[in-house]
Formats: sequence, C-alpha cells, structure tokens
Amino acid sequence: MTKTRAERAEASVRWLAGLAIGLMLAGAGAWAGGGDQGAPALSREPAPDMDTVSPAARKAYAEFWKGLAKPKADALERELNALEARVHRGESIDPDLVRLRHNYPQLFQMSSSLDSAVWIIASSSGPQRVKCVGLGWIGRNGRLRCLGRLTT
Repeated sequence: MTKTRAERAEASVRWLAGLAIGLMLAGAGAWAGGGDQGAPALSREPAPDMDTVSPAARKAYAEFWKGLAKPKADALERELNALEARVHRGESIDPDLVRLRHNYPQLFQMSSSLDSAVWIIASSSGPQRVKCVGLGWIGRNGRLRCLGRLTT
C-alpha cells in the first residue's frame, strides 16, 4: 500500500514532533541533574533523616512550639519558611538572623542539639549524607529543616 504525499508529510511531522519532545525531555533531565559538571547531582528536595535526631531534641522543639501562642507560632513559622526560601534563592539573611536570635534565643540554643542531624540527597554515586551549616530547626510538623546550606 503506497502512502499519499499528504500521509507521508503527516508521518514526518509526527516523527519530528516526537524527536523534538524527546530532545526537550533529555535536555531537561541533563539540566535537572546538573549535566556533566562532575559534581554530584542533587535531588530536588533533600530528605531529612529523622533517625539522626535525638528524642530529646524532638521533645524540646515540640515544647518550644507549644509554648508559643498560636498567632506567634504561625508568624514565626511563616518567617522561617520565608527565610528558608530566600536562602535557596541565594539571598543573604544575616540581618534577619540577628533579629531572630534576639527575639527567639531558645531557637538558636536548641539548634545545637541538631548538630548530629543529617539529610539524605541523591547523587550520581548514590545516596549521600549532608549536614546543615546554619540554623537547623524542627518545624511544628516535626520535620527537620535547615536555614542555611547543606554540605558534606
């Protein structure tokens, strides 16, 4: 069965569209994985390893959050989330940390209880354990967070 010129053109367009989509997906995968830069490709979201957090630290943070009035706890959590987003964008938050340390010294004192806490990230050589350089904290939902950067 022979194809008409229109059918051949349509098949060619479909083939080229599939090729273009494949190239876009491959390019997006290389971009998301960091390309061939030699550095480990990080996952989008590092996973906190809650097994590395002591029960005493968890309890201290839970009591800290419960000790705050709900509006104050809501405001602090929003501020910490906003600061974390700014850190991820590469912005400096040093003045904000000074103010936070003044207003919530207990938050900074408790942070030292998280020195042994680690996050797991995906790298080209497999899972990698990283630590928080900055202010580690536990949110009201009990999740380990980092207001800084994660490094090996």
